[in-house]
Amino acid sequence: MKNKIVKVFLLYTAISLILLVVLYSVFFSYKKGFGWEIDSLPVQLPLFYYLRDYFIRAIEYLSGANNSYPLYDFRIGLGGDSLDFLAMWYLEPLSFIGIFSNVSNIDLFYDCLVLVRIYLIGISFIALCIYDEKDNPWAVAWGAVIYSFSGYVMYYIRYLQV
Repeated sequence: MKNKIVKVFLLYTAISLILLVVLYSVFFSYKKGFGWEIDSLPVQLPLFYYLRDYFIRAIEYLSGANNSYPLYDFRIGLGGDSLDFLAMWYLEPLSFIGIFSNVSNIDLFYDCLVLVRIYLIGISFIALCIYDEKDNPWAVAWGAVIYSFSGYVMYYIRYLQV
C-alpha cells in the first residue's frame, strides 16, 4: 500500500507540475498575475501586506524591540480590531509563509501561493481516495489532476485567496 501511495503522489506531482507550467506560462509571459482588479488588488493584496506588517510588529514586541503592540488599528477603514480584520481570510497556515517574503516580491509570492493551492486541491483528493481505499494509482492520480484542474478552478482562480 505504501508503494502505491508514493506512486500516486509522484504521478500527480509530475503531471500537475507540467500542467501548471503549460497552463500558467501565458500569465507569466504577459507579466500578468492572478489578482483580479475588482477584488484581489483593492482587498486581498493589501490585507496580505497588512498580515506581514502585523506579524513583524508582533515579533518585534515579543523580542523586546518594540514596547507597543496595537490591537486596534485606525489604518483599517475607520478603525478596527486587527486580529478580527485578519481573520476574514488570512489566518491560515499558507498565508504565514508570506511573512518571510520581501515587500518587493510579495506580488510574485501571491501568485505562487495560488499555484500551491491548486496543487493542494489535488492532494486533498488523493487523501480522500486513500481514506476510501482506492488502490489504482493511475486512476487516483488522474482523478486528482481532473479535480484540481477543472474548469471551475480555472475560472475562479482569481478567488483562490491568499
